Amino acid sequence: MDGRALPIIGLIAAATLLVAACGGGDKSAAGSDLADRWLRVGEDLGTGVTVYEGKVPPQLSALLNPGVAADAKDQVALPVHPEGKLVGSFHIRRSDGTNLVWLIFDVVGADAAVEQLVAEQLNQTPWQVIGGQTSEALAVVRFQNTLSGDVEGTAVIQPLPTGTSFDLTVQRAGKDVKLTMPRSAPAPRLAAEVVEQSDGLVVRTLEGFDSATGLQADDRIVSVAASPVKTTADLDRALRALADAGARKASLVYILEIKPQIARKDPTFILPQSRTLPESFPARFLIADTMTVLDSRWSSQGGQGVAYQTTLLTKSSSRDAAQEVRQAIRREGWRITDDQAVGFATQIDFTDAASRITGRARIDAFPADQSFTALSLEMQSTPQRSGN
Repeated sequence: MDGRALPIIGLIAAATLLVAACGGGDKSAAGSDLADRWLRVGEDLGTGVTVYEGKVPPQLSALLNPGVAADAKDQVALPVHPEGKLVGSFHIRRSDGTNLVWLIFDVVGADAAVEQLVAEQLNQTPWQVIGGQTSEALAVVRFQNTLSGDVEGTAVIQPLPTGTSFDLTVQRAGKDVKLTMPRSAPAPRLAAEVVEQSDGLVVRTLEGFDSATGLQADDRIVSVAASPVKTTADLDRALRALADAGARKASLVYILEIKPQIARKDPTFILPQSRTLPESFPARFLIADTMTVLDSRWSSQGGQGVAYQTTLLTKSSSRDAAQEVRQAIRREGWRITDDQAVGFATQIDFTDAASRITGRARIDAFPADQSFTALSLEMQSTPQRSGN
């Protein structure tokens, strides 16, 4: 995967969330729109996203067989589980020419058996398994195309709930009450604090989710799906057993990354509208009217202060921009603690008079357009101590 692709764990989490975004086979426009919004998170303005409900992207074959006629024999195809029911797919087209394709299936059967068959399928010419991981909660199979180094993929297999609800029987005011609890996990958990008492398991407090199901504080839990429970261990075993009850089903997500055979030229840089700095930004005097705020980040550090990172662009030369920074720092009554060349860049460290704010300015040519100079600011402010 390229540098922008999600790492394995992030990829797995994304697959899980996107299956949920599709609504488990829901073909509504709302489900497609939700998936579209999720997939755009973190992408640039040139990234295209298309969601296909219940079908694969029509251009998938062409992506796997660049330059090959549509009617040619021996075209490369992705082997998919023969019992898989297609939920839908996503096609992400990045501005650098990279294509990401997600194919989402439901498969009836245990996830371990699905993993074994998928691994066997993806280890046959022209595909080859190159790695993976497996656990009770998920399995990952990483694979590549042996005919082209431009195609790599990941298959993610996870167990799905075998039902949408389960029965929970509680005793309330001396009477048994049967509740239907919604189920969104293979082995669900009660959103409640349950304590062991001499007369059994008693609900002490509830989270908002389970209070909406009719479960109440002081209910004594009698059984889960007809399995009697008296201890928290009994409760955990009964909830866990739901994962193996009923018809087993697994989610199977194939994620393909297809790189362009011919590298595209970087798009022409267009200066965007200046972004807004956080109100607490401590050194606005460094921001000249002629500068554009390209990006800005800040984070509170648990009472230890606030960190800021900001990139600004200016048409001034690197030398002039560095001199402007020095003059602005001195005019404000702050101190320059270090000033040196680092490669072709200038790096200036500074602090305010009270040494509560420290910062570093790095001035260099902007890589995407050498006609601009980039001023990168890293700053740290610490809270003022009482009595100072």
